Amino acid sequence: MSTGTLKNYMPRVAFSFLSVTLLLVMPGQGFAQSAIGPARTSGSITVLDLPRVADYWVSATRQPGGKIVFDGYAPDEATRTDFANDPNADVQWLQLGSGSPTHYHAALEFGLTILDQLEQGRFALRDNVVTLTGSASSQADYVAVTDARTEGLPQGLVLARAEILPPKAEAFQWTATKSSDGAIALTGMVPDAEAEQALLRASGASTGSELTYASGGPDDFVTSAQLGVELLKRLSEGKASFDGTGWTLTGTGNSPADKLAIEAEFTRRQLAAAGWSLAIAQTAAPAASEPEAPAVDPNYAFSATKDSSGEIILSGQIPADPALRFFGAITGGNTDAVSITPGAPPDFIGRAETGIRALMQLPEGNLSFSQGTWSLTGTASDEETRDTVTASLRTDAGDAWNLEIALAAIPEPAAPAPSAPVPPTAAADLAACVAPLADFSARNAILFRSGAAVITPESTPALDELAADLSACPDAIVHIEGHTDADGDDQSNLALSVARAEAVVAALVERGVVPERLYALGYGESSPISDNDTPEGKRLNRRIVVKVSAEP
Repeated sequence: MSTGTLKNYMPRVAFSFLSVTLLLVMPGQGFAQSAIGPARTSGSITVLDLPRVADYWVSATRQPGGKIVFDGYAPDEATRTDFANDPNADVQWLQLGSGSPTHYHAALEFGLTILDQLEQGRFALRDNVVTLTGSASSQADYVAVTDARTEGLPQGLVLARAEILPPKAEAFQWTATKSSDGAIALTGMVPDAEAEQALLRASGASTGSELTYASGGPDDFVTSAQLGVELLKRLSEGKASFDGTGWTLTGTGNSPADKLAIEAEFTRRQLAAAGWSLAIAQTAAPAASEPEAPAVDPNYAFSATKDSSGEIILSGQIPADPALRFFGAITGGNTDAVSITPGAPPDFIGRAETGIRALMQLPEGNLSFSQGTWSLTGTASDEETRDTVTASLRTDAGDAWNLEIALAAIPEPAAPAPSAPVPPTAAADLAACVAPLADFSARNAILFRSGAAVITPESTPALDELAADLSACPDAIVHIEGHTDADGDDQSNLALSVARAEAVVAALVERGVVPERLYALGYGESSPISDNDTPEGKRLNRRIVVKVSAEP
């Protein structure tokens, strides 16, 4: 036997009459393999300890299609061979090395069992620490893996990371439905068990659930779904839903105050711009068998004052906080001097809204409720505005309003110089807008994100153009009409058309158009201008139409 090759490794040699046994600790896997070959041909028995690995780790990655690629280290050739017996296994990157963790085999058995239930994923072990990532093959596999990653983990191992996704949904959908008995039912998809539990807690003890797990939902799904549930609680019955592209809230308010509160919250959170649609019906009158309303306080008082700067200050009493927040939202006014006090007449909130909207059309004025009587005083900029305000209040409550609306003093115009041009009439101003706006509407230039009330960035030049066109008729009333095609539910389409019209109104206000001029109207799919059987026809029906008139 030559000693030149092995002299640096101090072999322990045991002699016998028939063979020679060498016990060696080799410095590396490559050297170990090279030393074994010659020894086998000499008739000796050779036992080589594998090189010890300081940072011992192993991983198994399941690729799409089922192939499992091993990497890292195996404690012996038998273990590597056992892995390689699986026809889907690739062990070419798996090296041999000593120093494996105590729970190596138990951990690999656990990890490979998990990978069998994943469409793709990765298991890794370093010391006694396990990590798992991937996506499940099916709903049942996801549930099984979720249970196994905690209950099936072998003793002695620590699960440091477990990010297993459920199967990806082709169309991620979710619905919370509130029935007339107050119970809420959850159906559709959630991203994981934690989301399911969060929504069950938000919905209440009587909630029924038929939820399944799926990935592919929006990043803010849980936050948005919880908001939908909270708004749903203000409805006597209704539905909050996500259809894969946008959120919708429909139903009937518990009370006028709750309806106003939802609308105020919708405005405050800018939900239309976030892809939400809203369609809340007017609350029906209470049934005769319901308990009588609380006694009306004869001294109940409320006022709203608008000064020459346009600021509106609210003071006095309002029966519910949602109503106060709504009035503050639509006026942008100061509400510090208002207290929440019961005892208002049953029609108080509706009359207050009508009065506040009338006050907003006046340059300055005062709305008040005292001793059971509503009053509006102030100054109108012109006779037409005065007539419009007066008509709206007379329609609301007949002769129940005390009205004192004067016309603003108009200074006598100085005699024009001979060369001065004659100012155009209001009719001429109106006519100047009609043709450009008709052309603008026909071009269908304002685009929205699919299924949502979110205006796309490429519509910015069109909105700038529209604001400039409206500046040619500064006194005209502007109707922003939203229309949809016939795809989907008609009520959802109606809500979407209203939300899109409101989004355009908000964009015009940002560009300096006076908000009192603007009215958002939604027609849903009820007024098509083409058929809904072709993509081109549907495109023409999805439109924003802008019209001007002298009256709202």
